Amino acid sequence: MKIFKVILIALLKEFCLLVFFFLVVGLSANFSLSDNEKAVTILLLTCLFLLATYLWTLKPLLKKVKTKTQVVPIKINPQDHISEKTPEPSQPSQPSQPSQPSQPSQPSQPSQPSQNTDLSTYDKSVMWAGTTKPLSFRLLSEKERRQGIFVQLEIQADGEFYFQLANPDTGELVLIKEKEITTKIQINSQLYDFVEFCRKVLKLDLKDLFEYAKRIREQAHEPFVIAEFSPITTTFTYSSSSGKQRRSVDIDQILTNKIGDFYFSGFCHLRNERRTFSPARVQTMMASEGNKKFYFHDWLREVAKVDYERQKIS
Repeated sequence: MKIFKVILIALLKEFCLLVFFFLVVGLSANFSLSDNEKAVTILLLTCLFLLATYLWTLKPLLKKVKTKTQVVPIKINPQDHISEKTPEPSQPSQPSQPSQPSQPSQPSQPSQPSQNTDLSTYDKSVMWAGTTKPLSFRLLSEKERRQGIFVQLEIQADGEFYFQLANPDTGELVLIKEKEITTKIQINSQLYDFVEFCRKVLKLDLKDLFEYAKRIREQAHEPFVIAEFSPITTTFTYSSSSGKQRRSVDIDQILTNKIGDFYFSGFCHLRNERRTFSPARVQTMMASEGNKKFYFHDWLREVAKVDYERQKIS
């Protein structure tokens, strides 16, 4: 139906041009001009009419009708976990032949996860897969513009957007974080910021897209237990909304979240209840009975016997 609407608008424009053309020709006939002058005038008016027809009618019509990108938006089920080991998108067309991608299906929107879905268990969710036209942009750490074809948009466990960029010559894939793109994305002569690119090029529903990313980002900050052990009574100075206070805590849990923050938890003697603490707020070295004083990450390794680097990588 959209193509018929575009053609109808083009016909109405052409009708207006014809009416205007004949009015101008009729008015020019009333002037006292020689036959040669009239012929030149009509020739000039005809050229202007043809130019206006191209610029105002044909060019916009061709621009609308011509498909800018070949995209395959996909419906997302957040329960379909995609492992980080997956090196390539599921069904992209060949990056080396961007002019012959598979025919796109009708755009569909990512389904919303239920409120009780635990998104922290997912490494990434693919929000779109397909091929765009060749494009370029600049990254934060680079002076030269990157060029390639986007074949996948995904939201990773940290709640941030990432593109898979394909080299059209070699097919090599590179993962690009959206926040590291410092310029607008250029396709031919068109420039798009990230929001415009998702809406106009990838044909995604922005409300659903950003609501889904927000939920993942919120859960990415939620701490979860990665190690439990017998309580270790530890003393340190802690900064909170109540100010700096000396705390004595029977630490028995180490926690982290999807963005790599660490926490420790245990029974707080001052508050007389279990509390969770952020190492960033610990103002002094941590002193445990029968051990030397350590800063948190050393305490984690030497006293709690938790491999910090392994937990960070995993």
